[in-house]
Amino acid sequence: RNTYVNPQIFANRDFVIGFFFIIILSIMIMGFAGLLPSVLQNHMNYPVSTSGMLIMPRGIGTLIATMIAGPLMMRIHPRPIIIVGILCMAVSTWQMSEFTREVDAWTIGLIVTLQGAGFGFFSVAVTSMAFQTLTPLLRPDGTSMLSLARRIGSSVGVSILVSQLVRSTQENRSTLMEHISPYNELLRGALIREHWDINTLRGLGSLQREIEQQAEFMAYLHDFRLMTVLILLLLPLVFLMRGQPPPEK
Repeated sequence: RNTYVNPQIFANRDFVIGFFFIIILSIMIMGFAGLLPSVLQNHMNYPVSTSGMLIMPRGIGTLIATMIAGPLMMRIHPRPIIIVGILCMAVSTWQMSEFTREVDAWTIGLIVTLQGAGFGFFSVAVTSMAFQTLTPLLRPDGTSMLSLARRIGSSVGVSILVSQLVRSTQENRSTLMEHISPYNELLRGALIREHWDINTLRGLGSLQREIEQQAEFMAYLHDFRLMTVLILLLLPLVFLMRGQPPPEK
């Protein structure tokens, strides 16, 4: 009779969709924080301090978007703001999935800033719509559940993305190893034989290390592509949220 969380909050469609959105947002945030620094340091040879500086614009983009989203929701319905946030995040993660080892720092900074802006627009608008149609009596329960959604998304997101990273690395390694053969004409060049001579133990060791790095780098790109698909799947749910129009002046 006296439940810890009032189940009536799950009868509210906007809140349930917002709860799911916050889980996905937490997956994106934690996945981004866990994957990008590793890519920058291990595969693009950026030092730790530079990697931190390149990730910093995400916070700046989030701050600016948050400051813009609040006044905007006083004038327009939150739904377009959510869509803008989704598109910003999707474009940024798709661009990250096209990274090469030679991508410059300015490009990374711009993409990270765009993603941060997407986080800001999306988070503010979704939280607002999730609470707009809740009665004041249910809002404390709603606050607790949205906090739980963030915890679920953070833990589940890291687990999913890391498991996909490991699986993709193994698959990429197997695919690349299929091309290592004395009959492969590409391995007979003078430059290739100098560094990756498959007829010597040293050359095989160097070639194996390169394959390991390439397989893992491709797996990171696959994770970024997975994040893009995941965030785009939210678009149809946006139109199921009703919300409330801004007050007329």
